[in-house]
Amino acid sequence: MSLKRLQRKQVKYSSGFRIRASYRYHSHIRRQITMNLKAIALASILGLSAPAVANIALTPPAIAQASLPVGTFEDRTWAITIDYYNNSLTYYGRNKRTGDYLELRGARVSGNSQRRLYTWSNGGHRYQVAWRPSDPDFIRVQVFDPRGREMLNRLLNRNWDI
Repeated sequence: MSLKRLQRKQVKYSSGFRIRASYRYHSHIRRQITMNLKAIALASILGLSAPAVANIALTPPAIAQASLPVGTFEDRTWAITIDYYNNSLTYYGRNKRTGDYLELRGARVSGNSQRRLYTWSNGGHRYQVAWRPSDPDFIRVQVFDPRGREMLNRLLNRNWDI
């Protein structure tokens, strides 16, 4: 015998109102449980797929991670900060011992995909930063006088504290 038939039968033999109200209440509960089960199933499917989608969506491309040597690089004597702003590279150089400071804007970019060379000029002096994207935590800074003689040649590593 089906549940509805049984409940109808009970309605005939009892005081009527309470049984009918009970029947309506129970059918309402059954609908809510069915809807909740559907919602739980949907949420569990979405919950399992969300980490995979987030992993794909939040992983930046490898090229964007190391496209420019932006940051601060230093050794015991020199601190060089390279910044990219308004489509231009800026070189901030500071001698830690003497406090001398230099700021240059507008680098000329040359080299290839394995080794990039950024060059700034100031009064005949040439400031070059060589950088390898495969080793992004190091730069080589070279300074040449107006006659082309090398005045400075330092390998600097990235400072993550600044």
